Amino acid sequence: VRQALGMNNIRQMGQEVMDNNAIAVISSGNDSVTRYRQERHSNGVQTVVDNVLDITDDTYVNVSADALAPLFNPEYRNNFVVTTGIDQYGNHIFDSCRYHQDYCIAAPADITIHNTNLAGTSFAAPYVSGTLASIQNRYDWMTVKDLQKTLFTTATPMADRNTYGHGIVNYFKAVQRYGRFDE
Repeated sequence: VRQALGMNNIRQMGQEVMDNNAIAVISSGNDSVTRYRQERHSNGVQTVVDNVLDITDDTYVNVSADALAPLFNPEYRNNFVVTTGIDQYGNHIFDSCRYHQDYCIAAPADITIHNTNLAGTSFAAPYVSGTLASIQNRYDWMTVKDLQKTLFTTATPMADRNTYGHGIVNYFKAVQRYGRFDE
């Protein structure tokens, strides 16, 4: 997201999204903390991430630096949705919502194109974005916060919030009727 907007840091991106009354839909990632540390250490991002999350082990967590913006500034929470991925059977297959469960949701993340199976949280993000666009089209009076709450309160709940966040996106329920705004 930051690269697309020409931004060089997470806080700048979060503020830009909030200032433009938008929702950033961000993939949680597909890798472990160990790989993230190896890839990101040289640019200084990892030091910030380790301090905010107090990461001391190598368990699988969602490590997308952009998805951490609301942890730096809680005001951003209504403007962010982090996606994790499920397969066609509803099984969780990618990084969890462990650190993002308050603004995370699961969506389909595997597709087949020309007999080739592709999978990743990057496939979940467009599904969530399309659902948000459809909600906004149907209920054009909604605020950004209302759109996010509708997405979350109409999701199919799962027992493990650390893994699935608010649950699995339920497109039809979200577009047909909005949920409670008091959660």
